[in-house]
Amino acid sequence: MVGFGLLLTLGGAASAMAAGREVAVREAGVLKVCIWPDYYGISFRNPRNGQLTGMDITLSKAFADDLGVAVEYVDVAFPTFIDALLAGRCDVAMFGVGALPARAEKVRFSAPYLRSDLVAVTLRNHPSVKRWNDIDQPGRVVSVLKGTFMEPVMRAQLKHAELQVVAPPDTREREGRAQLSSVAAFLAFEANRQLLVARLMGEEA
Repeated sequence: MVGFGLLLTLGGAASAMAAGREVAVREAGVLKVCIWPDYYGISFRNPRNGQLTGMDITLSKAFADDLGVAVEYVDVAFPTFIDALLAGRCDVAMFGVGALPARAEKVRFSAPYLRSDLVAVTLRNHPSVKRWNDIDQPGRVVSVLKGTFMEPVMRAQLKHAELQVVAPPDTREREGRAQLSSVAAFLAFEANRQLLVARLMGEEA
């Protein structure tokens, strides 16, 4: 399982940075929050009405309320969110970001407030993928989204299957629908499984 927390940029002493950033946020009157708006249950923008929902949307609003400021959301993707933080485009990142050592070299994590399993999603009627051990076999293709926790994990774990890394704006769901016959599984966190399944089946969330 992996822990998730909100992220702050590092710069000098972490505690001094956090205090300085809080002062800047209060003076600006707005907390800018980086999100990936395609994370169902975490930070999801409904394509039908544009409304943001999810755990980190609720928590970020509460965080802004505690600071006495408004909240503003900045859309990012997993491969780019650290650059956005370092460039000052947002004050925090809150969209179920896994606490990885490589990320911690550049950003500061809060205490984890969510833990999630890694799951594989495949077709119910896939002819040969019935359990986890069936995935890492010669001729299999395993798809992950670029820059996510799943990418380094599966690079290390897969010995026989091919890893397909999908970069935005070509999401793993769109890529998957085009190649359902060749992709053995799509890796996701438990929290995002419902949306992934719906999109693989061509349904709207």
